[in-house]
Amino acid sequence: MAPRGSSKHRPVFHAVTLGVGFIVGGAMTQVARVFLPPGAVKEFFTTGVQPAIGPASLDLVILKFTLGPVALDVSLLSLLGVLMEISASFGKGIREFKKNVNDVERSITEPETRPEPRLGAGDQTTVRRDAEEPARPEPKRLI
Repeated sequence: MAPRGSSKHRPVFHAVTLGVGFIVGGAMTQVARVFLPPGAVKEFFTTGVQPAIGPASLDLVILKFTLGPVALDVSLLSLLGVLMEISASFGKGIREFKKNVNDVERSITEPETRPEPRLGAGDQTTVRRDAEEPARPEPKRLI
C-alpha cells in the first residue's frame, strides 16, 4: 500500500494538468478580452501578472544559444482554468475510488461460488443437467 499522502500519478501527469489548465484559462482570458464590454468586470477578469525569466545564453566555442525572455500571463481566468483541470482529475479519482469500493462490497456480500466436484471414471453417480439448465436456442445461420 502506498504511503499516506502519496500520489499514484507521475510528475508528468501533474505538469500536463497544469499546462492544460493554463492553456484553457488563457483561452478564456482572451475570449473575455474580446467579448466583455469595457468596465470593472473586464478589468477584474482579464488583468494579469506576467512573471518572466530573462534571456538565458549559452555560449559555446562554435555555437551560441539564447533563450528568452519567457513570460507567462497569469490572470484570474487562467487560475480558474487550472482549478477546472484539477477538479476534473479529482473527479476521475473519486469515480475510480467509488468503483473499487463497490467491487469490494460486492465481493464481500455475494456468496462464493464453488466449482462442482468432477466425477471420476469409476464413479457410478450420474449427473443430470437437462432439468436444471434451460434449453439453448439453435444458433442462427448466416447463409
